[in-house]
Amino acid sequence: MPEGDGSEQPAIKHVVSVEIESGTAGESPSKNGADETIQDQPPGSKGAENPRERESSSQSKGSDQPTSSKATTKKSRKPIFISYSPDGGFVERRFVCETVRQFKENNLAEDVWFDKDEQNLNSATWFSQRMETAEKCRAAVCILTQSYFHCPVSVYELRILSERQKAINPPKVFLVLLEEVDLPKQFHPLIDDCVNLAIPAFYRLSLPEKASIVIGSLMTKVEPFAVVNAPFVPPVREDDFTDRYKKRNLCGWTANDLQSWLFDLGIREFYRQSFAEMFMDGFLLMSAMDQDMLEHLSVDSKVVRKKLLQQIVSILEKEQKQAESWHLRARSQRPKPDSV
Repeated sequence: MPEGDGSEQPAIKHVVSVEIESGTAGESPSKNGADETIQDQPPGSKGAENPRERESSSQSKGSDQPTSSKATTKKSRKPIFISYSPDGGFVERRFVCETVRQFKENNLAEDVWFDKDEQNLNSATWFSQRMETAEKCRAAVCILTQSYFHCPVSVYELRILSERQKAINPPKVFLVLLEEVDLPKQFHPLIDDCVNLAIPAFYRLSLPEKASIVIGSLMTKVEPFAVVNAPFVPPVREDDFTDRYKKRNLCGWTANDLQSWLFDLGIREFYRQSFAEMFMDGFLLMSAMDQDMLEHLSVDSKVVRKKLLQQIVSILEKEQKQAESWHLRARSQRPKPDSV
C-alpha cells in the first residue's frame, strides 16, 4: 500500500491567437511579419503550429494522466496493527471484535488495521498482508491467549515486532493478556505496556466490559500514533432480507447477511434477535461451537444448534472445494517431511 498522495499538475494548453484589426483601404491589417504570414493563408486553414509548442503540450497532457490515476489509487497505510490468533475460539474472536469496535468508536476507524475489516480473510495473500503490516506498523495491540502461542502466524507476528525494537524507530507494542499465558523470555521486554485481564478481579466481567478496560488503559497511549482520526460510522442495518450472502464467502458475511441466512433457514425470530444483539457476522459464526451457541447466543434448542452447525460445516466444505480456494486446502494439509 503506497503512502502519500500524488500531486496533480493541470495540463498547459498553448493557444496561438491572432488579433486582426479592421481598418480603411490601404491600411495594413497587421503590424508585424508574423501576422501577415498568417493572414496570407487561404480561408479555413489553420496557422502553422510551432513544433516545440506541440511537443510541450503533448508532454504536459501525457504526464498529467498518470499523475491523476496515481492520486486516485494511493491510500495511506493504517498505522495501528491488531495482532491476534486466527485459530482462536468464539470467545477470543468476539473479544477481539469488541475491542476493535470500541477503538473505532474513539475516532480510530481509519487507523486500526484488522484483517477482518480489510476483507482479505479468504484471500491467498492474507498471510503476507498480515506479515507486511507487522513489519511496517507504528504501533501494535497484541491479544495474548493460549491459542496465540500455539498458532505459527501470531507467534511470527510477535517475533517480528520484537525484532523491530532494535530499529531506529521501533514500533510501540501493547500487550493484552486475555488469559493466563506463559510468556517466552524473548518477549519479556515488551511487557512494560501490558493490560492484564487474567486477574481474579476481572473474572466475572463480560467481554464488552473487559474491552472497555483495554480502551481505558491504552487509548491515550495509542492515539498519538493515529494519522486520520476519523469518526466511526456504524453499519446500516437493513430491514429487508436479501440473498447477497449466497454470493459471498462465509467469512465475509455481514450482520445483515447472517440475518438473511437465518431467516431463509426458518430460524425463529427470538434466536435471530439474539444473534443481532451479539453483533454476529460470518467471522464470528465460523468459530461458534455447540456450547458457544448455548451459553453466549441463548440457543437453548438442541435441534436448532445441530441444524446451524451442519449448515456451517456444509458451507465451509463447499468453499474449500472451489477452484480458487487452493490456499484454503493448503492450510488444512500437513506439510510433507523434508519439505519447505
